[in-house]
Amino acid sequence: MRLIDTLSAASLLATAGMAMAQTSDPGNDKSMIEVLQSLEAEGYSAFEDIDREHNHYDVTATDANGVRVELEVGLQNAEVLRSERED
Repeated sequence: MRLIDTLSAASLLATAGMAMAQTSDPGNDKSMIEVLQSLEAEGYSAFEDIDREHNHYDVTATDANGVRVELEVGLQNAEVLRSERED
């Protein structure tokens, strides 16, 4: 199952990378790959729908307890700013 998560994340990042290339601004912001790696280290998996907003990333993922959540993640530190159960 880990391979499936990796492949899903890779295709998601490829799509997100194209969008980010159009909206990226210089600075100390974490890349989408760095954000996903940080979230994975915290126990999140099965990432979907990662979008860069003005001051954060919106990410849909599964938390360590198997619950689908919508996250707001800080651009500069990859810190989870908000976690809400997905409906």
